[in-house]
Amino acid sequence: MSTNVFRAIVSYSSNSTGEIKVRIPAKFGPETTVDISRIGRTAYNGVWSVPSIGAQIVVTADDEAFTNVFWIQTNPDEAVSLSGVQSDISDLETSVSNLSSSTSSSISTINSQITELQAYKDALLLGIFG
Repeated sequence: MSTNVFRAIVSYSSNSTGEIKVRIPAKFGPETTVDISRIGRTAYNGVWSVPSIGAQIVVTADDEAFTNVFWIQTNPDEAVSLSGVQSDISDLETSVSNLSSSTSSSISTINSQITELQAYKDALLLGIFG
């Protein structure tokens, strides 16, 4: 069995559908395009990791007929790995802000009640010992 690992040039990619089409010049010549399988790939937060058009990538096939062609991704796509993080950070900032406002209000109320209780205690002590 020969090794089915080749350099490919991306001719089409879509991060919304995950579709990738490549040319594999060493195997099929400079014009023929081949679809990259979605097997083993998934969208994260609705975004697919895809290479840029014109990028050179490494691909492999599961058989000599190239029934399924797979992208051997050598570097993680930061856009995909960070895509959900920004919204999570925004949600956390909103939660912290709401909690801070709520906590400040609660602390203010507690301080006011403590002041009232201290005044009541002072009044009681003055009444008893005055």
